[in-house]
Amino acid sequence: YRLVYVIQTATEKASHVVNALKHYLHTDRLETQSELQKVHIPTEMDSILTLYHAKIKNDVEVVKLYKTSDYCLVERDKLNQVWINIINNALQAMDYRGKMTISVTSNEYFVITSIRDSGKGIAPEIQDKIFLPFFTTKKHGEGIGLGLDICKQIVEKMKGKIEFISNEEGTEFRVFLPKGIEGERV
Repeated sequence: YRLVYVIQTATEKASHVVNALKHYLHTDRLETQSELQKVHIPTEMDSILTLYHAKIKNDVEVVKLYKTSDYCLVERDKLNQVWINIINNALQAMDYRGKMTISVTSNEYFVITSIRDSGKGIAPEIQDKIFLPFFTTKKHGEGIGLGLDICKQIVEKMKGKIEFISNEEGTEFRVFLPKGIEGERV
């Protein structure tokens, strides 16, 4: 059974690498404006948190601060990749123990989503490398360093912006996405 487990794990990791590379090589094919949809971020976030229920149920406190009912104009599936990546990174940074705060607010132009973890933070000397392709802080074999680069490309192609702040008390990623305009496709 051990051999089957090792083969299965290796296959999953290889599949993850191939899919990440495939996506990385095709990020220039983000759908056109006609494929964008009005998306309510709190609804999408709640759906994604449901997927992580087993990993967060006991030792992770999730605080949701949804302070807007505004929609943003994005490509839903690609945006959900961003949330999944950031949430997964946050959980790993906390070693699946601690507090994760997700807030959604808005200003005149953007819906702003913030995901903050209570992990140890990103060392100052590597913060300028976080969005570089193939840069990872994970142990060998645990990540290939494309996740945040892909997130950045997705967000920027949707006319948004992603940034972070980090210190020894945790890391907070902020994603700014353009608000949906009345009359746009839902």
